[in-house]
Amino acid sequence: MEIYMELASARCEMSLNRCVTKNSQNKHCILDVSGNAIKRLQLAGLYPIVIFIKPYGPGQLMEWNRRITEDDAVRVYQRCLQIEQEFGESFTAVVQGDVPEEIYERVKEVIRDQSGPVVWVPSQEGL
Repeated sequence: MEIYMELASARCEMSLNRCVTKNSQNKHCILDVSGNAIKRLQLAGLYPIVIFIKPYGPGQLMEWNRRITEDDAVRVYQRCLQIEQEFGESFTAVVQGDVPEEIYERVKEVIRDQSGPVVWVPSQEGL
């Protein structure tokens, strides 16, 4: 499995055409996007595998980033809970782990599991 990654935090922009091109090359694009961007992708007819990486708590955030203050870690964790509550129905999976390598393996597992030939998408047609 090949993974193509662009992060919003790096100020990279990913066009829909570029995503479709990578998909046709049998690659997966990993995008760091907002919940609203997920909705826009779905409206454009793209149904992404949406993986929410959720920390176990503020303590874990402080372990991962030694420069973050306790107050900031609590704020970030609260924001994670808010995002999960607001956009959780759009998530394919919620992934947690103790170390980044464990999370990476779980993300690859979700991608493998969800990369089958059949994709369920919403339809206006009745049954």
